[in-house]
Amino acid sequence: MQSKGLESVSMTLIEQSSSLRILIKSIDNDAKKYIEEAIVCIENDLYRAAVVMTWSAAMHFLKKEVVKNHLNDFNTEAVKANLKWRTAKTSDDLGLMRERDFLD
Repeated sequence: MQSKGLESVSMTLIEQSSSLRILIKSIDNDAKKYIEEAIVCIENDLYRAAVVMTWSAAMHFLKKEVVKNHLNDFNTEAVKANLKWRTAKTSDDLGLMRERDFLD
């Protein structure tokens, strides 16, 4: 491994993982769990799984932000896009909408 420089790559990965774990200490516990799992996936060369976990963390964060600061505006726009939309009150309610529609 040493002759191909893989040892230094592994050390960099370990250092990056440690840095990420320090950075996520201040985020929401649910999002933190997704990011921690993404870090473990990256450490084990499971890159697609890491993308899925990171995407889940991002969606979790966005839904929490909408509920906390933009829920009335969101519901107003959601009804315009879908007349069957029932007023959301929680991030779980937002989960009833397709991600594509939520992001639009």
